[in-house]
Amino acid sequence: MRQEPTKENKRRRLRHPVMFRLLLLLLLIIVAFIVFQGNALRLKTVYIVGTQTKTPEYVAMLSGLIKGLGYKSISDDEIMRNLSKDYTIEFLRTQWVFPDTIYLYIKEREPAAILTWLGIRYTMDDQGMIMTQSIDLTPIDCLPIVSGFMQPSSIQVGQMLEVKNNSQLEAYRIIIEELQLQMYTSQITDIKLSDPNDLSIISIDGITVRLGDSTYMRAKIGAARTDIAYLRQLGKINGILDVTIPEDAKYTPDR
Repeated sequence: MRQEPTKENKRRRLRHPVMFRLLLLLLLIIVAFIVFQGNALRLKTVYIVGTQTKTPEYVAMLSGLIKGLGYKSISDDEIMRNLSKDYTIEFLRTQWVFPDTIYLYIKEREPAAILTWLGIRYTMDDQGMIMTQSIDLTPIDCLPIVSGFMQPSSIQVGQMLEVKNNSQLEAYRIIIEELQLQMYTSQITDIKLSDPNDLSIISIDGITVRLGDSTYMRAKIGAARTDIAYLRQLGKINGILDVTIPEDAKYTPDR
């Protein structure tokens, strides 16, 4: 005697074909996406952002970003390694714009300060990259002289300055960054880094500005700018301006 299928059995039979179709559709979508990535997501246009003296064509060629390159083969780490062949270029980031355009953001390194060591004058950028070297010890206009690094272990053009006390290099970067942001670098002749907890800079007026450690540097440089401008109006030169507490700066004239 033949048994009629129950409603539950009918539902199960119907469910399996539906699930099979869904899985098949999902598989087809995945395959289509992979094929699309391989064929459609290929580089056609490269925009270079941040060039000043370099040509966009040169930077694009150096970076390895060539037309037809697949999306999956583009790596920020690889681009950074390629650009490092020219130490005057600093890689910042990339931005992929769907479906075939990439923006490459770079920064051209420029001398930001002077370091003198064993009778040689070096210039370095705001990160500590050594840019040039010369036996001519003549100061360079608008570039402060950095001193106090504890026995640099490596000073070579095209490489980062290596020092035993990394907190000194970090303090240098923080100070230079704020001086540049506040457009005050040209007003500073010296940056003293001997003690990372007692940093100081010297203005073109001869005023020594005590900064303390590298915290709250934006407020400290801002206070120094304001107070030095006021001291100039009063005819004050030399002396010590303590901005370790920016909101309570104190000036002591030379005796």
